[in-house]
Amino acid sequence: TPWDVLSKEFGFSSQIFTPMKRGLKVIGLLNVYMANPHQFTEEEINFVTTAASQASSVVQNARMCCTLKNNIQELNVYKESLEKKIKKAYKKLYDSEEKYRDIFENANDCFYIHDAEGNFREVNNTALNLLGCTREEIIGTHMSEWITPESLNIARNCLENGLAGGPAEQQLVLEVICKNGEH
Repeated sequence: TPWDVLSKEFGFSSQIFTPMKRGLKVIGLLNVYMANPHQFTEEEINFVTTAASQASSVVQNARMCCTLKNNIQELNVYKESLEKKIKKAYKKLYDSEEKYRDIFENANDCFYIHDAEGNFREVNNTALNLLGCTREEIIGTHMSEWITPESLNIARNCLENGLAGGPAEQQLVLEVICKNGEH
């Protein structure tokens, strides 16, 4: 009855309503209006039912697309936030590395880094000046080329003790052999 009043007001003589469903939930209505009186056939009713089902799929796909679009936007915002944090972390890391590199390079004492086999990986400027060589001449060489056999034994014992988890020596004195042969 309420639809009859509306249909007369808007000039519709025939109408059919079909629910658009997602599972058991009705998510909309597909309405077909005709200006002239019309008795809908079974085929027309089936067509409208099929159209309502397909329209329901379109509506669901549109909703999923909107949800995906929102998710993508949120992920992009999160990605930008992470990129800013990464840049900030890299900056702090770079600044820290630069600070400690400066301390290492310009210390008044000899500093060096070697691997577990005793090959030099890094030496500071003071050590280079003491040995009278360039960085290229020492990096990759074994410490046995730059210290006396007695000092090599001391260094090996210290290294083995450190690798075994023992306490570090407070001070390690090694006799070095300079590039010109001086000790």
